[in-house]
Amino acid sequence: MKEPKNTDSYVVILAGGIGSRFWPISKQDTPKQFLDLLNVGETMLQSTYNRYVGLVPKENIYVISNQLYAPIICAQLPELDPNQLILEPLRKSTAASMLFVLFKIAKINPDAQVLVSPADHVILHQTRLEVAFERSMAFVKNYNQILVWAASPTQPETHYTYIQYHPEPVEGDIYAVKTLAEYPSADMAAVFFSSGEFLWNMGIFAANANTWLLAYKNHLPDLYELFVHGTDVYNTVYEQEFIDVTYPRCPQTTIKRGILYNAQNLNVLKCQLGWGKIHNWAALYQHHAKDYVGNAVGGNTVVMYDSSGCVVKVPNNKLVIVQGLEDYIIADSENALIICKRSEESHLKNMTNLIARKNGDKFL
Repeated sequence: MKEPKNTDSYVVILAGGIGSRFWPISKQDTPKQFLDLLNVGETMLQSTYNRYVGLVPKENIYVISNQLYAPIICAQLPELDPNQLILEPLRKSTAASMLFVLFKIAKINPDAQVLVSPADHVILHQTRLEVAFERSMAFVKNYNQILVWAASPTQPETHYTYIQYHPEPVEGDIYAVKTLAEYPSADMAAVFFSSGEFLWNMGIFAANANTWLLAYKNHLPDLYELFVHGTDVYNTVYEQEFIDVTYPRCPQTTIKRGILYNAQNLNVLKCQLGWGKIHNWAALYQHHAKDYVGNAVGGNTVVMYDSSGCVVKVPNNKLVIVQGLEDYIIADSENALIICKRSEESHLKNMTNLIARKNGDKFL
């Protein structure tokens, strides 16, 4: 493995979601980021970590998650030092946990450049990612700007945030952002797609540590004030006590809504990385390897007979025979099974809400 070029570069991986759209294989005790959803031999968290481990020193990679998942993360990433694992005592979304890790990093290295990446993405072109990473680190080192990675849309999509950008580049393939539009209607998504003026927000952001902290101070001042009081205890034995007291007082908001929607120094880097977000069964089917009739199968003893276009995710060594189904989702866990038309996926959330009302968390 090559030596990382820049020891001032840091990566923060967001791995705290509950992955409810992939129930029943993704549950509260083992969300999707800790599963091998794509049947590639490693979990989504491990895949994300491995993308960056050759680009920055191992000690410069942090993982944000909930305290519940500490044992899973330590098992999947045994090389991670406990100080690199940022564990939320309460779910407060991404803005609070990111500010926490920014103060930790800035105390270690005030000259740090910090890239934030979710743990539920697919990126097919590692070499292009490395180029984009180096490009981003150089840009945010020299400019007090926040840089968002974005991909060219391939279809009208309602589950992404769209970015409209100024046509004249700031520098090379980096452009100033005009507007952001989150989760548009189908009609608006079609307009955005056909206009050719919009990109998909990939959810990967970069800035130097001081720029990040100033953005919090300007746009989330109450949250900033809570965490700035811990400056003396970050990276010490007193840190966890401070976090346990502070977290219940934090507002619940995301980096995107709290910072990016308000920032005036927002830029976008056009990336063609073979990117995809595994946010629902349709996306999983799109990016999963398939057999000659379009079945995406996870499970080593699955027999598909006269069936096509199905997504099948079942435990290894459990014999499953699927006959006569077309375009279905079949997902099995130790205590729950779903068989659902792929076209009816949107109803699954209502089903899980009904299960929760009737049975509590027993099956979730």
